[in-house]
Order: sequence, then structure tokens, then C-alpha cells
Amino acid sequence: RGEGIEWESECNRDYLYAGSGKGSTVAAWKQAARAEVAATSGERYAQVLLDLVKAFERIPYRVLLREALRLNYPLRLLRLAISTYRLPRVVRVGVAVSDLVYAVRGIVAGSGLATTEMRLVMIDIVDKALEIHMTVVPTLFVDDLSSEQAGDHDWINNELGGFTKHVVLRIHDDCMEVSGTKSLVTASHPTLGEALQSKLKQFRIPSVLRVKSLGVG
Repeated sequence: RGEGIEWESECNRDYLYAGSGKGSTVAAWKQAARAEVAATSGERYAQVLLDLVKAFERIPYRVLLREALRLNYPLRLLRLAISTYRLPRVVRVGVAVSDLVYAVRGIVAGSGLATTEMRLVMIDIVDKALEIHMTVVPTLFVDDLSSEQAGDHDWINNELGGFTKHVVLRIHDDCMEVSGTKSLVTASHPTLGEALQSKLKQFRIPSVLRVKSLGVG
């Protein structure tokens, strides 16, 4: 676990939250402040909140290894974790017991390394999207990713919409899934929300007037 903490320190990003001084409430208040600044200056503002379906359970081990090699994560820690996750198990229904079953994906949410491994999976996805859409402000809290943008209608629609498309397609490419019901778009003006919803229609992400970002009202 000590090596994992050291890696987190060395591979930190401004958009990463979870830890001392960077809890979900801190992140949500910063988002609220940026929205207030946009409103005061007369700009439009929008935010997209992405929810991963069974985030921990669906991470393929090949993706963990690929990202560990990319980001210099301690491989012996990863080997230990995957070996634990792949321990043989059985499924029992009453007195009926299955043959031994071996997992090919999924990390245990209660594991001491689980949140670090989720961070490992998500960093390059967000980094690559930011290389193309540099003005978007993302916030990643474990498996909850929200992204926001202030400016005029067309700018937000193109930048925030493009950022979100890039992220969702990468998540799908890694055999994970973004929820089309729990993921949401919200905006300071209904027409902007509708435009973003239309731009993201392939992912069926609805636009709503009120959201809870990172579980905070």
C-alpha cells in the first residue's frame, strides 16, 4: 500500500480528488464557484456528469496492466492484486455448487488498492481528452467523472461535447460502460442543455435542470 501511495503522489493531476483536502465536498464547492463566476460574468455554463456501470466490477485486467506499464505503476503490487482477484471461487445455490470459477475482470471495491487502481484506469482517458479539449475542467473522484465549461453556447457545445465523446468512447473501448440513465447533462440555459444532449445522443445522456455533483447537492 505504501508504494501505491507513493505512486499516487508522483502521478498526481489537478483534476484528481479523494484524499486530504480534496474530498467530494471540496470538489463540488469549486464547481459551484466556477458556475457562479460564469453567471456573474454573463457567460453560459454547462456540466456533464458521467456514471460508470458497475465501475469496479467491469475493469479488465489487461487494461490494468496496460495502464500500469504506461504510468509506471509498481508491477509487483498489481501482480499481487490481480492474483488475489483471480483466486478460484464457486457459485452456490442451495445445495448445488458450481465448478471452480476464475475472474477475468473486476477489482474488489473494498480492497486497499481499489481506488488507486480505478485512478490508474482513468488517468490516461482524461489526459488524452484534455490534450484535444484543453479548456474543459474535469473533476475525477474515484469513479465519478464530471466535466464543466464556461463560455458562449457554441464553444461549450463543441468543447464540452467533444471532451465527453472522447472520454465515453475510450471507456467503451476498454470494455466498460457509461450509464445512459445516471449520467447527466446540466446547463445554465435550457437550449444549451438540449444542444449538448443532442450532441451526445448516441450515449443517451439526458439534460436536466438540477443535479447532485459527486453526491453533493
